[in-house]
Amino acid sequence: MNVEQEGRQVLVAAMLMVGTGLLQTVGMVFLTELIARMKGWVIVRATLQRVFSIMTALMLFLFVLHVTEIIGWAVVLRYVAGYPTFWLAVYNSSLAFTTLSTATLPPAWIYMSAAESITGLVMFAWSTSALFNAVSWITTARHQYLQGRSH
Repeated sequence: MNVEQEGRQVLVAAMLMVGTGLLQTVGMVFLTELIARMKGWVIVRATLQRVFSIMTALMLFLFVLHVTEIIGWAVVLRYVAGYPTFWLAVYNSSLAFTTLSTATLPPAWIYMSAAESITGLVMFAWSTSALFNAVSWITTARHQYLQGRSH
């Protein structure tokens, strides 16, 4: 079977890519709002416990967001690849999403693995950017808090 003749996989992959992007967008908007609300709480008194709490919440949120995205792909991959278990589909989806490897798929659906890798790469880059921005202002707030206490 020629991959070039399997347009349906491109269509399904495109729908999954858009769906993942929309989920990431909702997650990033929610995260931005959450950080904006917590910013005052941290800046006023950037104790070690507050800094730890917000950084932990940020990491957990991003972890759950990416696992949710991986599971979304796994649901479709299980169907198209005929994996015997859902967890095998999640494993293969995780490999593709993280770009560690490619998912084991039938030739008629092989493009799905590449599409998931492209999507995962973009989603991780986006999350890394959000994480960097948050950690930047958190560490600045902590530094200012410690300077204020030493005077």
